[in-house]
Order: sequence, then C-alpha cells, then structure tokens
Amino acid sequence: MKTLLALAFLILTVSASSAAKEIDFDEAVAACEKGNGSMCFMIGAMYKDGLGPEKDIEKAKVYFTKGCELGDAFSCGTLKNLN
Repeated sequence: MKTLLALAFLILTVSASSAAKEIDFDEAVAACEKGNGSMCFMIGAMYKDGLGPEKDIEKAKVYFTKGCELGDAFSCGTLKNLN
C-alpha cells in the first residue's frame, strides 16, 4: 500500500513538475548529491522501474538509501520493501 501511495505521489509530482520544467536526469543526480532526498527517491524509482535509465535494482537501492539517510520517507519505505 505504501509503495502504491509513493508511486501515485511520484506520478503526480513528475506530472506537475513536467508542466513547469522537464526534469533532467543529470540535474536530478546533482540535486541528490547536494542533499535533496526527494530527487534521490525519484532517481531510485527511475532505476527500479527502468524509466529512463536501464532497470537496475542495485543502483535503485543506492539512491533509496541516500534519500532515506536524507530524511525522505518515500525512499525509506521503498527501500524497506526492496529488502
């Protein structure tokens, strides 16, 4: 259920922000590295589902872990479900 809610939130967030500005993968990675936990979650979700980059669960876990460490609840929940 939490994963479904997180996915719905991700879709709504991406849809809303796509209207304003398309999210560039490299910019998202840079934002994650600068401490934006939400961007870490989004990158993790992209790797988990193969949306953009090729599907890679191990890379997804790296980004979910970083997002969780930065306090992003969606990253923590998704990481818990992957383990």
